[in-house]
Amino acid sequence: MFGDPIARNFVSGATLNDRLFSLLVFLHIAIPLFLLAGMFIHIKRLKLPRTNPGRAFSAATCAAMTLVALAHPATSMAPADLTTTPALVQFDWVYLNVYPLLDYSGPAMVWGLVGAITLLLIVLPRLSPARSEQLAPAVVDPDNCNGCTWCFQDCPFEAIVMMPHDYKSGMRQAQVNADLCTGCGICAGACPSATPFRHVDELVSGIEIPDYPLQRLREEAAAALRRLDPGQGIVVFGCEHGADVNALSGQQVAALRLPCTAILPPSFVDYMARQPAVSGILISGCHPQACHYRLGSEWVSQRLAGERNPHLRTADGRSKVEQCWAGPLEAGKLADAVAALRRQSQSPEQNANGGREPGAASGTQRSEVS
Repeated sequence: MFGDPIARNFVSGATLNDRLFSLLVFLHIAIPLFLLAGMFIHIKRLKLPRTNPGRAFSAATCAAMTLVALAHPATSMAPADLTTTPALVQFDWVYLNVYPLLDYSGPAMVWGLVGAITLLLIVLPRLSPARSEQLAPAVVDPDNCNGCTWCFQDCPFEAIVMMPHDYKSGMRQAQVNADLCTGCGICAGACPSATPFRHVDELVSGIEIPDYPLQRLREEAAAALRRLDPGQGIVVFGCEHGADVNALSGQQVAALRLPCTAILPPSFVDYMARQPAVSGILISGCHPQACHYRLGSEWVSQRLAGERNPHLRTADGRSKVEQCWAGPLEAGKLADAVAALRRQSQSPEQNANGGREPGAASGTQRSEVS
């Protein structure tokens, strides 16, 4: 597009002036500034975006590039001389990779191809099947919202703001921006009213995901407990975007797969740990370094460690819970963690009697979440 006019400036030294170089300097500054503005718009909807790779990956890349540079260094050509025509110009495949296509087609074809590839890269994320699986935005229930701000602090996408309460004078409540909410449920797991210890017919918390309400979690947990023998069961909570915990379901393993592990309130872990049928609880999900919802795995770890509200409050919850963060291709790692938790939770008497304490029920007795 600009090749011919710019080339004319290099016909002789007399045609080169400061205006050409000031124009080139402006382009080298203005274009990156526009790119920076576009990047700002791109990451504005994501809180704490990770734009830098991990240290190990950075070190490996630096070492590889150093070895390649030593083995095949990039060298410059001789200084420019406008009085001579170079017989051979080395081709730069990094910056000029589309130029060979000009030998087979015209500039219009090359520009069209580059434009089509750019458009494809723009549209490709919107074609992802994950977009259709996104849950509905979170909904606030003013009757159960006490304005604690825990959901506001935990939302990785800045989709929650605090505002004056609808009818409680002097109090605040959460408000969800549906355009920014991804339906991850991290806020639901942070709500202090999301506890199964409440004596209500239908459990409703201050903020919930309509597609996966707290009542559904309680019902699925109750169904899972009914399948376990007293003192023998392992409960596994997993994430839809991590290793598939449903494959672990068996006679003595109850698996519950959640949209995000962070949707699980720690009070639910306390409640499950106190049930007679449960000997251990395993919390799983995406790797903290590659969490599908940015900070879900990290927030869960901090809640279980008592470093973030809400946190575990019972001795059973703290003693029976283990964590295993496994990706979609690490089912074996998750299975090994379940086996290790089973060995850890069994007493010497259980191991001596084939995994059952003397006098324990044969399996007809069940435990149920009330």
